[in-house]
Amino acid sequence: MRFLCLFVLFAIGCTTSTHRSNFRGNVRFNHLYVVIDDSTYKNLFEGMKILEDFSYIKEQSVDSEKKSWTGKYLFGRHQYLEILKPVGDKKGRVGEVGLAFRTDKLGTMNLIKDHWENNDENFTYSQRKIKRKGKLSPWFDFLSLQQSDSLRVFSWLMESPKEELRSVGFSRADLKEVISWEKYSNHRRAKDLKIPADSVAYEKNFNRITQLHLTLTQYELDGLKRSLRDFGFTESGNKLVSQDVTIEYVISESKQFLLNRIDFELAGPMKPGTYSCNNLEFKVTEDSAHIRFLYDN
Repeated sequence: MRFLCLFVLFAIGCTTSTHRSNFRGNVRFNHLYVVIDDSTYKNLFEGMKILEDFSYIKEQSVDSEKKSWTGKYLFGRHQYLEILKPVGDKKGRVGEVGLAFRTDKLGTMNLIKDHWENNDENFTYSQRKIKRKGKLSPWFDFLSLQQSDSLRVFSWLMESPKEELRSVGFSRADLKEVISWEKYSNHRRAKDLKIPADSVAYEKNFNRITQLHLTLTQYELDGLKRSLRDFGFTESGNKLVSQDVTIEYVISESKQFLLNRIDFELAGPMKPGTYSCNNLEFKVTEDSAHIRFLYDN
């Protein structure tokens, strides 16, 4: 009997350990933001019409419960890019970069919270709300390790709460399954347009972000590694690699603009060419594209 009890406890421990370690597979790269100069921001869409063929583009204001902001957005099938102009506060400086990750299975965030609590990590958790048509409603749950305001590269995790998922048409059974960003965004768009979710089709060429190229100080790199270590990344040389995106970095103590280039995979063919707007260059090859930031340092 004692052996049986020990075996059961061991099996439970192994199951729990495996279950907790599996949360990394349900963390997906969702979007990034970058803060650019006022002039490039202002002229971006008018000065670079090719972006209309590349992705759904939109300048929009977001009104959350505690903060509002305006950005220019490039929406892809699996991720999106948020481009902001400087606002002057600690998290709105030119050259700053934010990396957002999203869980694709409800409950993953709780597993990571438990993991961090068990390891005595200091973290921030909140339930974010958004104002739509004058009414506040659940938006996403937010989780990140506490990060110094002196850093200029940030990362955090989002999870859509069940209230939001149910409001856009997912069933109770759906909530037990993997819900990708593509599937969620289709449902969200269908609800906003009042059309069936299965009638929403993605018709642009921005499929996914494949690689980010950063120049960081050693301090920034150490902070980034710490914030990404439970998001499924491994290290290979000067690269941090996950199932969705690779971050390639170089170390420099003098670099002021952190993000050098964003590489994209295309969903369909585009005419090759190079297009410029102030401090930003967009280059298309046959099956890929990239945005390069042309700031002098």
